[in-house]
Amino acid sequence: MTGGVWRLTATYLLGTLLFCWVALWNGYPLLYSDSAAYLDVLAHRHNLPDRPLYYGIFIGLLDWGITLWPIVVAQSLLAVFAVERTLTALMPGRSWRWDWAVLLLLATLTSLPWFTGQVMADIFTPLLVLALYLAAAERARLPRWSWLALLLLVSVAAASHYTHIALSLGLLAVLAGTALVLRQPRLRDLLPPAAAVALAILAILAANYAARREVVLSPLGSVFLLARLMEYGAAQDYLAAHCATEPYRICAYLPELPSKTDDFLWHDDSALARLGGAEAYRSEAAVLAPRILRSEPLRLAWQAAGATLRQLVNFTTGSGLFSYGPEKPFPIYRMITEFFPHDRTQFMNARQYHDALDFDLVNAIEVPAGFVALAALAVGLVAAGAQGDRRLLAFLLAVAAALVGNAFLCGALSSGDPRYQSRIMPLALLAAAVAWYRLRPVRLGAPFIAARRSPAAHSD
Repeated sequence: MTGGVWRLTATYLLGTLLFCWVALWNGYPLLYSDSAAYLDVLAHRHNLPDRPLYYGIFIGLLDWGITLWPIVVAQSLLAVFAVERTLTALMPGRSWRWDWAVLLLLATLTSLPWFTGQVMADIFTPLLVLALYLAAAERARLPRWSWLALLLLVSVAAASHYTHIALSLGLLAVLAGTALVLRQPRLRDLLPPAAAVALAILAILAANYAARREVVLSPLGSVFLLARLMEYGAAQDYLAAHCATEPYRICAYLPELPSKTDDFLWHDDSALARLGGAEAYRSEAAVLAPRILRSEPLRLAWQAAGATLRQLVNFTTGSGLFSYGPEKPFPIYRMITEFFPHDRTQFMNARQYHDALDFDLVNAIEVPAGFVALAALAVGLVAAGAQGDRRLLAFLLAVAAALVGNAFLCGALSSGDPRYQSRIMPLALLAAAVAWYRLRPVRLGAPFIAARRSPAAHSD
């Protein structure tokens, strides 16, 4: 092999190892309460009413009913691929030291290894953003195999979570705007990634139709939205004003409706549970939630903006990563011991199982690093615009839009758990590194500056 191939191979091996370090240190892949639902997809041929089943298929194809470790390796490798392809497209002329440095920073200063090492679809959030941007804006600068692999990654990532569909559509809209204003990317280059997203939507619709015999994208979406409207207080206010004239079933529980999203959705004795559960109540929720939204649009828009801002800066790592032993109400212990008996000893010896994961030091490092990265991203946006680096500006705008869009989807429309923003924060540091490389004129040297400032460097 040539020197370049050896360096690339070493980069992928090092990056994969770095992104596996959390799972290796824990002694087993990290598990979240929802991991059991994904593991159940292929174990019991089970469709998921509250999330797409495709991440469950993804992990089922990797674990082979033997061990969860291949999932960690595959997710780490995909993360290295997305990062390395981004650096290749946007940091021309860099040495291998840059790749290794960026991978090391992502592994030590961000939450990325906590998600590559976790059996959850959240890892596909940052990968979706990078893959969609690269497939649309950097097509001409990447080998054809890379472009096709990125399109496949867009479809898989978009189909893995409902928020990813909305995030994809928002990013396509932002890139369409940069195409019109900055001429980066070309509008026609948005068509293939848009088709990849459309394929993901069709796949979700097909799976839901096969399971339910109805054309629906998110079967329980209205219930989750109603729960969020309860936390805003808008649902209680609307029902108090209308229960006397409109016979909603939920009116019987008006005095005890909670002020927390999760209390309504997940408590065993909640009003939702007594209404028969989300599946039984979704038809009324589908009618009620839009009426509440229309009743006070300005108030709700203000509350949503505040929730989005709070989510944007709420990105601590470790939410929900506690022990899942046999005494817990979640079926993770049963899933591992029943379907992965070879993993039982590792699972029960892992730090997570013994509640020995201390996130104080982790967040003492990652949270300040995250705020520094956000500030650097903001500075990079201004500097890229001032220097006329349209490619960099389009990339930074896509990352900023993804951060804000994710905060809106998970903060304004969902419970606002810090894990939701934590999953996408590595993009801020990656964007800051790319901006630093492209904007440091003294160290780049005159030839690169001239090339970057020439019209050809900023063209499509």
